Amino acid sequence: MISIEKLIQALGHLHEKPLVLPNNDKITQKTAIDLRHQELLQERSNHSNSQINNSIKAVIDYTMNQDFMKKDKKTIPSMLDVEAEVVPQFNSMKSLKPKSSIVYTDNEVMNVPDCLTNAFKCDGYNLAMWYVYGLKNPNSFFKTIQMLHNPEFILKSNTDKVNLTSMFKREIAIQLDVLYKQHKYHKWNFNKLDMRNQLLNEGVINYALIVATIDYIRKNVCIFDIHNFKFQYFQCASVNLDTFYMIIKDGFTFLPVMTSYGMHDISSKVLEYITIHFETSSMIEEGSLFKLRVIESGVSVDVDVDIKLESIIVEKSKDTVEDYIIPSQDIKIQPKIESKVESKEKYVESKLTLSKLQELCKTRGIDIQKEGKTGKMIMKLKKELCDELNAHDF
Repeated sequence: MISIEKLIQALGHLHEKPLVLPNNDKITQKTAIDLRHQELLQERSNHSNSQINNSIKAVIDYTMNQDFMKKDKKTIPSMLDVEAEVVPQFNSMKSLKPKSSIVYTDNEVMNVPDCLTNAFKCDGYNLAMWYVYGLKNPNSFFKTIQMLHNPEFILKSNTDKVNLTSMFKREIAIQLDVLYKQHKYHKWNFNKLDMRNQLLNEGVINYALIVATIDYIRKNVCIFDIHNFKFQYFQCASVNLDTFYMIIKDGFTFLPVMTSYGMHDISSKVLEYITIHFETSSMIEEGSLFKLRVIESGVSVDVDVDIKLESIIVEKSKDTVEDYIIPSQDIKIQPKIESKVESKEKYVESKLTLSKLQELCKTRGIDIQKEGKTGKMIMKLKKELCDELNAHDF
């Protein structure tokens, strides 16, 4: 056993060396503002000293100045000081759109983006009372919907928000049968089984799920892509409303535009301004069979979409996602008028086998199972399958 005296003597011979951190930052992670700074500096160095490129440099310098001013004035390098005469030069160059940059953390409050301020001002909104709320994936779209539609959601803890979001997705999955029949989702090639599985088991968001969510909460929604300055308007099929919710799309993340008053509905005048000054885009995934839905007089109608789809919007749980391209072509919509064939016979239980009925149901996205008395899933009877097929096709 070692005595205390020996321990004191041994420790007395130790000499502690001071810890010195390296001067370079090669082993440290850059912040979002540092990455933005480096990107703009690289763009600036790629141009020569011609007159047109000097104008481009002025735009880049102005963008850098604005981004850093919002973050912290002390972090702006001296070379980024831009004189006041650069501003009118920047405003006159309409063909040059600086990339929009939003730097935020989870639960952080930000101002409404500059590109949308005029839209709010056109109807007399006080911008001091409106803000964008920072959210992170996974499930940022469903969190955003709850932030806008459920006033108490913002007060919950992060754990409660995760649980409430999962519950909200399950509610939509349970009501999917009703929504599918009521709004005839089969016309737009929505697959009910895939939608239910995506809601319950997968962290994705696509066009079909957005439409179903909008119909479930019975609200109109405008999704504005902050990087491409494009938007898509989703209209509820069951009610006619003059207001809508605004959602900012930042890459693969969705952020709600909210007000301190608690009621986040925005008037149709703001939508009119957005429609005039910005382009529309489609959020239908590349290679998807979905058709674009358009609402006429509160009734869903089938449309043809003449557009080359080059975009995919998948909300992943991981932070690394691939870049995507939003199509710039115009959408040509031609309503179709469908006429029911009166001579078509209804499905009769005695004329079809169970396997044939099950096959017909699968092609139409109709479940062939139901919940039994014990809570387990059991196969539906022939009569139940016939009734659902008749309700679906007639």
